[in-house]
Amino acid sequence: MSNSYITVPNALSPEQCAEIIANAEAGVNHLQFQFDILKADTQEQHREMSKEELDFRSVEKSVSETSPKRKIMQAHQPLEHQTFSEWAGLPVYRSKVMKYSTGGFCTEHCDGQWQTISNYWVPNTNLYAKHLIIIPLNDDYVGGELSIEGEVVEQSVGTAIQMPQSGDLTEPRVKHGVNYVAEGVRYALVMANFG
Repeated sequence: MSNSYITVPNALSPEQCAEIIANAEAGVNHLQFQFDILKADTQEQHREMSKEELDFRSVEKSVSETSPKRKIMQAHQPLEHQTFSEWAGLPVYRSKVMKYSTGGFCTEHCDGQWQTISNYWVPNTNLYAKHLIIIPLNDDYVGGELSIEGEVVEQSVGTAIQMPQSGDLTEPRVKHGVNYVAEGVRYALVMANFG
């Protein structure tokens, strides 16, 4: 195993994973899959900034279904229905179900700083993200391997893959991505803890 991530077996049972997929696909609480929000940081950001200030310091990029660079689908889980309220003793303010259909992929990247500052998701919490946590929800697809810093990471349904992804740019942040899905649909629960 690499020093850039750790795995936590059995974070979710196969039954819990199947239920999360079913709820996301059924549009529970009017949840619908949509293209991921892509924003580029234009200036360094601070953990005490408001959502409006964080928005001002980043700019949204347009992404279409035919975008050759990054074709990602996602659904956000409502805060009141979070799968985890904390991870490793630190709060989780937001989780999302990522859906990669056939042809979907995501080149390796670090998350935008705005995503890793808690005030963007819950006002006045004033925290930086510590880890990004990815939990594969299914395995009935071809391709769609998770890569971290150029290394393909073994995925197992319900096993969490945790990596540093701080909102403080002086702290560790690792690049991660998803290889091209050749067949089927890949689902994963994605969240960050903040401290």
